[in-house]
Amino acid sequence: MRPGAARLARALGSGLLSGLCLLTLPALLRADDRPTGVTTVVAIHGEWSVVVAETDRGKQCYAAGTPRRLPKGVSAEGAFVFVTTRPQDQVRDEFAAEFGYAPAGAIAKLGAETFDLATRDDGAWIRDRADEVRLIDAMRANAHMTVHAMRAEGGVTVDIYSLSGFADALAQARRECADGALSN
Repeated sequence: MRPGAARLARALGSGLLSGLCLLTLPALLRADDRPTGVTTVVAIHGEWSVVVAETDRGKQCYAAGTPRRLPKGVSAEGAFVFVTTRPQDQVRDEFAAEFGYAPAGAIAKLGAETFDLATRDDGAWIRDRADEVRLIDAMRANAHMTVHAMRAEGGVTVDIYSLSGFADALAQARRECADGALSN
C-alpha cells in the first residue's frame, strides 16, 4: 500500500473524512454515518486511492488523493482531497479537501479555472453543485490540481495533486457504491 493510501485509510478509520462529510451535509449529523470500523482501500489508480467505508446507513465510497505541499518543510500530514459517493443520500461526486490545519480561505486551480472553496475547521468544499460538476470535469481533463490555502497565522500553503489515475479511481468508487439508489 502506498504511504498516501495508508494515511487515507487511517484518516477514514478515525472518522476524519466522515467528519468533513458531516460538515458538508447537515442531514448527516447522526452518529450512524460514521464508519463502523470496516474501511478498506480497495484499489489504487495512479496517484489516487479508492476507499470504501461501511456505515450503519450504507456504504460511502471515495476517490482520494494526497498532495505534495509547498513551501518545502511544511508538513502535508492530514492533507488530502476526496470525491465522495453516498447512494443512501443521493450524493454523487461530492468534492472536499482536508488540510491538516484550519485555513482562513482556500481556492482550487485547474488549468485556467479557479474555484472558490468554502472552509470550516480543517476542511473545504464547493458550495454550488454546478461549480462542483465543473470542478470534477476539470479534474478529469487536467494533469494536476493546486489547492491554495491561507493560513490563519499568515502565509499560504500550496498543495499540488497529481490527477494521474483520478478518472479511473472515480469510476471505480462509483461502481463500488453502485448497489445504492443513485438516480443521477
